[in-house]
Amino acid sequence: MTLVEINGEPASVEAVYRAATWNYGHYTSMQVRGRAVAGLSLHLSRLDEGSAMLFPNATPPSHEQIRNLHRPCAEHRG
Repeated sequence: MTLVEINGEPASVEAVYRAATWNYGHYTSMQVRGRAVAGLSLHLSRLDEGSAMLFPNATPPSHEQIRNLHRPCAEHRG
């Protein structure tokens, strides 16, 4: 089963459309295997770097916040 979330919520058609058609932003895709993400620290570093470049005045989510968003997916995949 595939589970897609955006910011911790099930991905709505509108949210997916916005992500696919707005050409300003960044993301990282993570595959969960064995309740873990391979290279999670690298994903988090890329998110930090992308956020700092695109949104220099914004406060990005902490690594702990991102891990909390990831946790239900990892538990779902078992």
